[in-house]
Amino acid sequence: MVRILCGDVRCEALTFAPSRQALPACILVNAASGGDWLAGIVAQIVAEVDAPQDGGKAILERLTELALVEVLRRQLLGEPRGTTGWLAAIRDPILRRCLGLLHGDPAQPWTLESLARQAGASRSVIAARFAARLGTTPIAYLRDQRLLLPRERLIDGNAPIVELALDAGYSSEAAFTRAFARATGCPPAAYRKQGRAVGVSKAG
Repeated sequence: MVRILCGDVRCEALTFAPSRQALPACILVNAASGGDWLAGIVAQIVAEVDAPQDGGKAILERLTELALVEVLRRQLLGEPRGTTGWLAAIRDPILRRCLGLLHGDPAQPWTLESLARQAGASRSVIAARFAARLGTTPIAYLRDQRLLLPRERLIDGNAPIVELALDAGYSSEAAFTRAFARATGCPPAAYRKQGRAVGVSKAG
């Protein structure tokens, strides 16, 4: 007998193009070998589903998140050392420094010149490596990263949109709203409303 257990996890990080492009549409993980702790996690998820107890919802959420992280880690560590893509970028010493700077302080008004100065490489080298490895520019990458950060806060928090805009490095709510709408297809207020509606329907 074969049993299929289905579920879903919302992971905003996978809406970020480099993260999404680094993964295939389907990941197959064989956790049947003895001693594989991922198999134990899956078994515990099944046990929680079969025999619900108080606090089970919170435990299921944490177990599912842990299983997802481990599946993604196995996929990323098992990828061949290619010449393009996000994995190739973080293996490049110069790009790794650049990505660390951009992810570490995305709200800073970065320019190619300031990034090159802090990364210790020329503007032309950085621009060429971003294009070759990631198919984008440093500033376009930064824009995508800035728009990723507010998405979860829009759904799970009550911070005013202007606060999210300033925290993400935008000079005004209007500028943030325009960029957000271009990237997601809807303005921040509508994104918040839709996300919460989905959460309510799942809870019901």
